[in-house]
Amino acid sequence: MIKNALNLKKMSKIELRLFAAWVLIIALLLSETLVRKVSLSFNRLNEETVLATRKYDRFTGILESKDKINELYSGVFSGRINSPDQETLLSSIEELAAGMGIAILSVKPVKTEDHGFYFLYSLQIEAGNTVPEMMVFLNELNSQLKGIELESLEVRAKEQNRVPEISILLNTIGFKE
Repeated sequence: MIKNALNLKKMSKIELRLFAAWVLIIALLLSETLVRKVSLSFNRLNEETVLATRKYDRFTGILESKDKINELYSGVFSGRINSPDQETLLSSIEELAAGMGIAILSVKPVKTEDHGFYFLYSLQIEAGNTVPEMMVFLNELNSQLKGIELESLEVRAKEQNRVPEISILLNTIGFKE
């Protein structure tokens, strides 16, 4: 039956025109769908190209200012790259204290944390000095050793007219290479 329906030689001119019209309509619908899909793909590709161009421009700007960034980096992290390990840090603190006449009762590490590209060291210092002497010591410590942070300061007076015991918790970071 289908074979007979598509026998083009036996079709009348009207049937041939109707058949051609149907084939043309189907071809137009298929081509319109195909064109729409291709157009959407090109639009998506164009958007991705615009985003990639913006990223490229931003990274190019960063690369062009790399000298300025390196200079800023060096200023911020000077003295911190290849900073001393915990033992060297402890001995540096003890030497500075001895040179300033600070009576260090104990210096002990509290914790060491590895944060990937740097270490966080926490130190507990017990001293028997006046508060102004300890402030001068902390100021000198901060100026000589980069990256020292005072986390807590506790002053305990055992008796009146006696030098108080001062407990200091310091944090410092050491960057890895």
